[in-house]
Amino acid sequence: RHTCSLDAFSAGDSGPLARHCEGRVEFLARPAAPPSALLSGVERRRLGERKTLPHVAIVEALFDAPADPALVALEGAQAAVLAAFGAGHVPESWVDRLAQFARRHPLVLASRTGGGPVLAATYAYRGAEIDLLGQGLISAGWLAPAKARLALLLLLAAGVEGDDLRARFSELAAGPPPRR
Repeated sequence: RHTCSLDAFSAGDSGPLARHCEGRVEFLARPAAPPSALLSGVERRRLGERKTLPHVAIVEALFDAPADPALVALEGAQAAVLAAFGAGHVPESWVDRLAQFARRHPLVLASRTGGGPVLAATYAYRGAEIDLLGQGLISAGWLAPAKARLALLLLLAAGVEGDDLRARFSELAAGPPPRR
C-alpha cells in the first residue's frame, strides 16, 4: 500500500488474520481453503515449454477519454484486463469497442479502486457491470487488475481457451471473498 513506509504491506479487504499480543498469537480469522489449482500438470508443463508469453494488456478507464485513443492498448493484444471505475463501470462511448474485442478475445472486467469486488447485478446502464458482463466480459471478482492479468496470462500461456478459460477464470475470481 506504500512504496517506502514501515507499514508498507496491508491485508486490504481481508483484514488481519492474527495479531501478536502479550507474547501470544491471537487468531482473528481462519484462512479459507485454497482454490483448486489454476493449472493442471499438463498445462504447467506446456507453460514451461513456451519461449514467449501472450500479450495481455491492461486498459484503465478514463472519464474524459474518447474510446479510440484510450483503447489503443487493445490493438495486437491476445487478451486484456479492463481496470474500470468503481464496481465495474466505463464511459458509454467505450462499450461498442470493448464488446467487439470481447467477441474475439478474453476481456476481464476488474475494478481499479483497490478494494472490493466487481459487482454483477446492481447497475444496468450502458457501460455498467450488468451491461459489460452481458457483452461477454469476464468478471475479475475480488482480483485487482494486475492479479487478474497474471491469472489470465498464465491460463492463455498454458493453452487454456474459450469456454474452459472463461469457466476457470470465473472460478478463481469468484471467491472466496476476503474475510475480516
